[in-house]
Amino acid sequence: MVAPRQNVLLGFRHPAGTYGGLRPLLEPDVTLTDFALAAAALFGGIWHGVFSGNRTVVGDGIWFATLAALALAAAALWHVTAILLQTGPWPGRLRLPAVAQVFGQLMIAIFLTDTFAVGAAGMLPALVLVFLLCLRQYRATHEPRIAIGLVGFALAALSGLVILLGISLHPRWGTPIAPYHVTQFVAFGLVFLSIPALRVYPR
Repeated sequence: MVAPRQNVLLGFRHPAGTYGGLRPLLEPDVTLTDFALAAAALFGGIWHGVFSGNRTVVGDGIWFATLAALALAAAALWHVTAILLQTGPWPGRLRLPAVAQVFGQLMIAIFLTDTFAVGAAGMLPALVLVFLLCLRQYRATHEPRIAIGLVGFALAALSGLVILLGISLHPRWGTPIAPYHVTQFVAFGLVFLSIPALRVYPR
């Protein structure tokens, strides 16, 4: 009997090789998304902690880096949708919006507006498509961890409403930024836990 492969980060076990002709969605498949979101969180935290009070050249650069990282994260999500589909002509077609995503969001941030809503709204199309693809897998397998991921994707998509509607918990310590990031923290934690349960076609 072939020994199971251990997922070191999560402690989940998968059968070695493929399952029913499919393989698990692995960490390398979502690495770019993870790094882009981490970079957005880092630059956004630096801007809010140091530069949000006064507008400076350095602060503007840090904020633009935040929006650029969000654009890259959205583009990487299009790549994940292509991995989840990987049949017919759609995987190649879905990678085209990734290039348009980065270029379009950066042009908007440079020439029109650099509001955070640009980055938050830019994540929605790919998030919705990944949600629908995961929902399709859940309906076929009824895997509980995929259901956990669906809740996470829904929270990630809805968290932008916290910013758009100006929902705050405290006028100083609980401005909309605080509940937004808490919601995002929970959302992507749930998504991360669901990744090993997803199945994709072998490359």
